[in-house]
Amino acid sequence: MKNIVIDYNTFTILDGTKGTYLISDIVKMSIVCEDARYKGKTDPFKHLVLDGKIQMGWLDLPKFYFGIDFEMKDHSHLALYISSQPVQYERGTYFEEKKEAQTIIDTLKRSM
Repeated sequence: MKNIVIDYNTFTILDGTKGTYLISDIVKMSIVCEDARYKGKTDPFKHLVLDGKIQMGWLDLPKFYFGIDFEMKDHSHLALYISSQPVQYERGTYFEEKKEAQTIIDTLKRSM
């Protein structure tokens, strides 16, 4: 799995909010898409785009990074980036990275 190591009761984020955290502290996990123009310039996942063509149309597809937003028991949020390069809706590695994000969520849910 990309940018995360899942152990028995912990997970380690390698790209995003780096560190090791308890799986039991996760309250909610969401797949998010951060506008590529803001990655590394602000806190992770503060500038999101919709995962779809609804808002932009086909001629002006935004570039974004797939990630997972973790809401923790203490109400903090952790960020895990899945994408290493920006993707566009239904182009390039879009489907693989979206599937990877869902696989990570499913794996963590089984460990909870």
